[in-house]
Amino acid sequence: MRDLNADLAVCEAATRGNWLVADGVYVLDGESWETGGSFVAECEREADAEFTAKAREGWPEAIRRAIATEGLLHGLVDAINRGDLRQVRMSSGTDYAIGSAKRYLSR
Repeated sequence: MRDLNADLAVCEAATRGNWLVADGVYVLDGESWETGGSFVAECEREADAEFTAKAREGWPEAIRRAIATEGLLHGLVDAINRGDLRQVRMSSGTDYAIGSAKRYLSR
C-alpha cells in the first residue's frame, strides 16, 4: 500500500504554480514563454505533457481527499466497533460496504 503522506510531500516539493503546456510538449510553471515562464519538463508526447501539467494540481488535491476519506472511514469503523453506531440490517449492500471498510482498514 502506498504512503499517501509521502506521495503528498513529493507533490508539494515540486515547483509551485499552475503548470501549463507550451508548444505541445513543454511544461512551464504557469507563465507562457512570452511572459517569462520557467521550463519544468519536456515530454515526448503532448498527452504526457498534458498529464504532467494537470497532475501538478490534480494529484495533491486527490491525495488530500483520499487521506481525509481514509480518516473518516477509520472514524466510522471505530465508532461501529465501540458500539456508538449500530449496524442495522438495511440491505446486503450496507453490510457489504461496512465489511469491505473493515477489511480494507485491517490491511
